Amino acid sequence: MKSKWLLVTLSGVVLFSGITVFAQQQEDEYSLGKIVVTPSRYSLSVSDSSLAVSVITKKDIEATTSHSATDLLSGLPGVFVHKTTGFGRADVVIRGHGSRGRRIMVLVDGKPEKMGLYGCTITDAFPLDNVQRIEVVRGPASVLYGSDALGGVLNIITEKPTKEFQGELKTLYGSYDLWEVLLKQGGKYDRFDYFVTFDTLKTRGHLPNSDFNRKNLTLRLAQQLNDELKLIFNSRAYDGFKREPAPSPAYSWNNYERGSYDLSLEGEIGENLSILGKLYRDFGTHRFSDKTHSKDYTNGVIMHYGVKLIETNQLLIGGEFRQQGGKVLNGPGVTLGKYEKDEYGFFLQDEQRFLDRLILTAGVRYNEDEYAGSLIATQTGAVLRVLDTTSLRAVVNRGFRAPQLNELRFATQANPDLKEETVWNYEVGINHIFNEKISLETTYFIMHARDFIRISAGKFQNLDKVRFRGHESSLNYAFNKHWQGRVSYSWLHTGRFTQGRPKHEVDVSILNSVGRWRNSVMAQIVDEYYAADNKQQAIPNFFLLNLKTVYNVKEGWEVFGAVNNVLNVEHKIYADIPGASGVFVQPKRNYEIGLTFKW
Repeated sequence: MKSKWLLVTLSGVVLFSGITVFAQQQEDEYSLGKIVVTPSRYSLSVSDSSLAVSVITKKDIEATTSHSATDLLSGLPGVFVHKTTGFGRADVVIRGHGSRGRRIMVLVDGKPEKMGLYGCTITDAFPLDNVQRIEVVRGPASVLYGSDALGGVLNIITEKPTKEFQGELKTLYGSYDLWEVLLKQGGKYDRFDYFVTFDTLKTRGHLPNSDFNRKNLTLRLAQQLNDELKLIFNSRAYDGFKREPAPSPAYSWNNYERGSYDLSLEGEIGENLSILGKLYRDFGTHRFSDKTHSKDYTNGVIMHYGVKLIETNQLLIGGEFRQQGGKVLNGPGVTLGKYEKDEYGFFLQDEQRFLDRLILTAGVRYNEDEYAGSLIATQTGAVLRVLDTTSLRAVVNRGFRAPQLNELRFATQANPDLKEETVWNYEVGINHIFNEKISLETTYFIMHARDFIRISAGKFQNLDKVRFRGHESSLNYAFNKHWQGRVSYSWLHTGRFTQGRPKHEVDVSILNSVGRWRNSVMAQIVDEYYAADNKQQAIPNFFLLNLKTVYNVKEGWEVFGAVNNVLNVEHKIYADIPGASGVFVQPKRNYEIGLTFKW
């Protein structure tokens, strides 16, 4: 009980101090003015979205000590990350839903990233080498993004060149024999631009059998065809090896080789029509210590059209097709062979604005899965601007996840009669701006889910009914032109489903820039955290503190240093790994130093 009161008191003190002490010194843009694309598939201000949205900016990325795009999301409200060590696996959980990326839609520039056979997302495989920003939709978004967007959407938006010739070389060394080298180079010439990156990281890890190494190569080519249309090609190759220090004396390892490419045509035709067409393919080869060996692919097509019927109306019409498949070559508890399934959907969403005070949004999606059959998802939302500085928002929507090929076909527990998992989400929120610069977002939600899949009587079945409810608040503030920060508090009530889902979480970030110095402080408190359902196997509460400082030696040259877990706290995090789920000991105090050269 004391820890609960301490948590609430600390949250209140930080929030109050953020408002009262620094409210008179604002100069930077407040966060509710940020433009996002993920919640609507077109440009939209965060304050105009009925869905709850969080944004990680380039400044946030440069301030973090994380080494992957998914790991740094743990500081957002309503988001928690399952990790086995300080490197590699970082499975995102939004409002208690994640399941190794199967209940979260993970996108790179709007392209789905998933394993074709298991439906998982390889969260090891997203370095920060070319990441410009990350947009996170907290809550279902299946009307626009279909299956897997049951708990939310994570969209990694990649970097694009801004001048004729530019690049960056970064190298760092840290505790546990950590080495990382990043090289990126791009250019923009008339109507053509390109961007290429290479990242390699290696560490022996903080525990025996916890080493990790990766290599990642990306390429972007873009050609402006005319004043209206642009053609964009992206490709990526990733190779990663990870040993997991399992909670038992045994340990597991996995080797992922992932690749992808996509071709997009996008643009605006006249003032009232925008189009996007995207062809993509994800593929990979996977080998695990239990002798699992598989090859998979996901092929897809996405098309949508945005039409302005009148100045105050935006209509979006689209559809997509996705084919998942692969070969199971070896492994325990599986039937070897080739497997494949198709899925397609059509969606329609309309936004109407009234007198710049009221925004109403309605959307519907028809989805057809080869095994699970048809399903209709809907979304209705509203944003009411009560004052120039205050808006109320509400949304009711339905999310879903289609069963994957391992659940349907080739696992020994497979069941071809599985239905989609579904969830109804009800949420209300308030966005408020203090003194024109400080922004506060608060959300309350209830999620009713049914037909969640788990193993019972020796096979996968649609059994679980889930009712989650929670509260999320985030205060973004800029002390003055040199200081800015964010404080977030999340409360999540999951009934008996407590495994790996903390009830209370507080996250604080403070960024400082003075002269040649840039400094950042990141803190996190986790309370009421369990390794099993029904509040069993309590995991000790923890408080983490990370520091980073960057010094600009001269134009283009920077040196930096970081201290993670400054207080040397012993802490553990639950991670859901097939065959080795459990509580994993995290790194104690550790250090990093590095050098960056930009041109």
